[in-house]
Amino acid sequence: MKIHVSERWEPFIRSQMQSGKYASEDDVVDEALDLLRQREAEQARERSRVESLLIQGLDSGPATPMTPDDWDEVEREGQRLIAERKAKRPR
Repeated sequence: MKIHVSERWEPFIRSQMQSGKYASEDDVVDEALDLLRQREAEQARERSRVESLLIQGLDSGPATPMTPDDWDEVEREGQRLIAERKAKRPR
């Protein structure tokens, strides 16, 4: 199969080869396609996860109005998640 890339990508592909990171244009394109496939798989997993959570929510029973205590709990959980993510960041 032959693939044509637009001219705007040619300098980038050449620079990747000149850096020694890739041996050929095909290697650069293969890597790009591998990354695209990984991204697509991650998005499919995330869609599946969200759909599962939505179904879980629908199956959990009838909706009830949120109380101020409920909102406080949501905020506390959000703050906990933010702190957890910040603690995991490399410094």
